[in-house]
Amino acid sequence: MAGGYTLSIQQEGSSKSERCPTLEDALDSLQAELNASGPGSRRETVNAFVRDYQPDELVAMRLEIRGHGVCGGIDLRGDGSEEPYTGRIRRKPIEPAPGENAVSALRRTLMAQAGEG
Repeated sequence: MAGGYTLSIQQEGSSKSERCPTLEDALDSLQAELNASGPGSRRETVNAFVRDYQPDELVAMRLEIRGHGVCGGIDLRGDGSEEPYTGRIRRKPIEPAPGENAVSALRRTLMAQAGEG
């Protein structure tokens, strides 16, 4: 990928993407998007056919970084919780270390994958 990294943001039927020259810039942009999302990303319980989906089961916003052999992101859940992951098709959750938030855990993992950490 010649242009660096791509940050994709998907939220309630809309999507946008941003090109970033470095992984650090992409992670900083991801953090800024999460900070800007605020409480408007919270979701109520949704009934689909015969099942109720609780807010913690719903993805209100997905932020994903791709480029130079790394792929990962954060799912912002309907209850406001954040779940970092790696992978694109098969997402593997990242377990934050003590004292880490979701963005710090993603930063640590992707920087290590890119050989920058």
